[in-house]
Amino acid sequence: MKRFATSLGAAAAAALILCGCYSFRTRHDYDPAANFSRYKTYRFAAAAAPKDASAPVTDPIIDRRVKQALEKALAAKGRRQAQGGQADFWVSFVLVIERYVVPEYYGYYGPYMYGWASVYPRTFEEGVLVVDILDAGTRKLVWRGSVSDALGSRRSPEARQAALDKAAAKLLKRFPPAQTGPAKTQP
Repeated sequence: MKRFATSLGAAAAAALILCGCYSFRTRHDYDPAANFSRYKTYRFAAAAAPKDASAPVTDPIIDRRVKQALEKALAAKGRRQAQGGQADFWVSFVLVIERYVVPEYYGYYGPYMYGWASVYPRTFEEGVLVVDILDAGTRKLVWRGSVSDALGSRRSPEARQAALDKAAAKLLKRFPPAQTGPAKTQP
């Protein structure tokens, strides 16, 4: 029963990932030698959690929601999921919940430095979605992006999906990266 409660609590927390105020923060990096112009079809691949991950989320419902959000964002970029045969690139992702403790100060000070103050620790959680793009032929990482936001309180599955859709669209806004030089002209 305790195990069920723990997994239910993790699922509930994960269900709230990236559903805050749409104030997503994104980061990305890529291999400038990669030829992104040839990446047209993709497949999803399993991802290993980063070694510094606080709490990787493993929930099949959330995995489906993230895949759906990534599919929409990639389709908007002209990429399509390979139905059969070989894909040009693989997409993998991991969700992580990071917990932070910050001091909150309450109190009052008068004009002559009298008064009272209290400090209380405040814990908050941030959801982080890390997406990796790997070349299917070489199996090398060519693009990595992450989007993060404080956990919110969206309640309906539709609201959670809408938040994930916006997060994925913002994350993949710079995929594929604009390239200059030899990587752009490679066959």
